[in-house]
Amino acid sequence: KTVSPGSIVSGDQADFKLSFINGTNPQTVTISDAIPTGLSVVSANGSTSPAPTVNGQNVTWQPTLAANEVATLTITVSGMATGWYENTAMFSGVEMLDASATLA
Repeated sequence: KTVSPGSIVSGDQADFKLSFINGTNPQTVTISDAIPTGLSVVSANGSTSPAPTVNGQNVTWQPTLAANEVATLTITVSGMATGWYENTAMFSGVEMLDASATLA
């Protein structure tokens, strides 16, 4: 996850960019980001369909990815208040194993 620019003042915009590199099997992943109070979500765009959903401060995206596909979610925010903000995103998914796979 990156942010550009690294600092903004009230009224300025910044982009959070989250990238996910899929494993060797196709899967649907969930990428969630709760934008901190003091920042406002302007837009959210994914590198593949479906489009991300924005519900207040929460952005969720659930793309289905091919093996080794890279997916990127870009969230544009606007500063509403001066301060330091910590922003954490979550990635989750279930990778299906093929019939020849074994678990040790």
